[in-house]
Amino acid sequence: MAWFEDVRSGIEDIVPSALPGAIILVVLLAAAATYPVSWAILAVYGRAVRRSMRKRSQAETPAEAGRRPIAMAPAMFAAVAVPALTDDAAGLAREMRRRPWQAAGAYALAGIAYAAAMTVVMLTATASWGGPIRFAVMTVVFAWPVLLTTGIVAAPARSTRVALGAAYFVGVFVLGAVGVAGNPEGSVFGALLLWALYNGPATILLLAFLSRRIRAVGPLVFVFLLLAVIGANLILTAVGASEGSLRTAATPLFNLGLGATGAFLAIAGAGALLFAVLGWGALVWIRRRYESKALSDESVTLGAMWLIFMLAHSIGLLFEAPFAILAGPIPFVVFVVVNHVALAAVGPYRGVPPRLLLLRSFSIGADGERLFDALEKHWRRVGSIQMIAGYDLASRTVEPHEFLDFVSGRLARRFIDGPESFERRLREMDTAPDRDGRFRINDFFCYDDTWRMVLSTLVRHSHAVLMDLRGFTRDNAGCIFEIHELFRTVPLKQVVFVVNGDTDEPMLQETFRAASLTGGTAVEPRVCRLDVLQPRAMRALLDMLAEAAQPVSTSSIAQPR
Repeated sequence: MAWFEDVRSGIEDIVPSALPGAIILVVLLAAAATYPVSWAILAVYGRAVRRSMRKRSQAETPAEAGRRPIAMAPAMFAAVAVPALTDDAAGLAREMRRRPWQAAGAYALAGIAYAAAMTVVMLTATASWGGPIRFAVMTVVFAWPVLLTTGIVAAPARSTRVALGAAYFVGVFVLGAVGVAGNPEGSVFGALLLWALYNGPATILLLAFLSRRIRAVGPLVFVFLLLAVIGANLILTAVGASEGSLRTAATPLFNLGLGATGAFLAIAGAGALLFAVLGWGALVWIRRRYESKALSDESVTLGAMWLIFMLAHSIGLLFEAPFAILAGPIPFVVFVVVNHVALAAVGPYRGVPPRLLLLRSFSIGADGERLFDALEKHWRRVGSIQMIAGYDLASRTVEPHEFLDFVSGRLARRFIDGPESFERRLREMDTAPDRDGRFRINDFFCYDDTWRMVLSTLVRHSHAVLMDLRGFTRDNAGCIFEIHELFRTVPLKQVVFVVNGDTDEPMLQETFRAASLTGGTAVEPRVCRLDVLQPRAMRALLDMLAEAAQPVSTSSIAQPR
């Protein structure tokens, strides 16, 4: 039958007969689908959050409709030097700058151990040990993910990441040149070609879920899709193994009116659906581990990344010996063990973890995302961040349990609809570090008529408040209310306001004056001008936050109930 031959031909074209080809195909398909699927899910998630936030409101708040052009007055808030910090504030600021790099060092140690172990496995399988230069070159090549890890953990500035990458490739080139000196038949670019062979494809694949836009859910989506693609591949392989099994599977589908293409897709879909159940189970397992603090959002992302590189680095083992691939996971296990020990040695922040409340206009856009990405790298190593959830940072802050609640249609239960649900959410507020020493973000999902109640309480539960007023105009009614609430509720020394050239500074000054009359305080607000997010400006902001986090008295800070 023609249709039968078409089905068999389709399976033979899609499913490689060799194991290396099958593994590469599975990983490629899952990774290729991760970005568009994650992007689509987060787009729907952001709209769902926005729609729920407006629930019970009578009309859209003008401030959230987008930024309107305004005639800017000369800047009133100049960039001023940060005053001398108290000893406690200086210590906290030092910890915020140092601890991300300590964590990056722990990951680097684990990554180098992984690279050395992978080199031993590879050279043992190929029985071509060579000399110490060959060992060093391969170890450096396999250590490439250390650079990516450092960028995620501790290097918010692009200039820092570029400098680290340049230093790495210079080192690879120098090692290649040294190797050529001892082997004239080699090429000075040999080490770079080796890097491209082992790391190039995996690095491109990782762009699928390490993009900042989808990083919060990318690893979870990849795990789910990977299992689904494995299921489709396995069932197609099993069905296509013999003519009898293919006829058994395809004939009923043909009798139902499906053609060759329909039968092929139905068979693949059945396998994908079967393994998708396992994928959902894997996501539930990750969620439970996350809720028990055995995993953090960062450890999920980095674990997925190193797993991808382990698969990419191990592909070559399939061509050396039938069972050589079984040694591929050994370096990954080495990475996990060494990383656990190294992070435990670094330990969590040993001071009293300060709680930061982050306030902002939801219409800031990309500037708000960049500041948040830089801020969380530093602050979350010493304390937690509290936020009123918004669609602006939905793709950055969604956590595994929130993501699964959304996918399963239960996101509404996370919204605060009154004092009782808010009390429950306060009791659930997580202010303790995860195993990797990183603190969490506590998102408070609010309806239009509950966020003011939540704000008033969160202000009193925070050691410091950062309010991003870049792009602030008189249309930002929500921000104006928040400013008045800050003046009325907490000492202004605990608050840092961020402005830039897009801030309507005369209107902000007017708001400050009105709020000072309402709040009965004449203290000058602490304002940080942040026109460009550069390392020096970020350092000044961290210093201001460290000083703001030193309360007048510990009794002035409400404790989670």
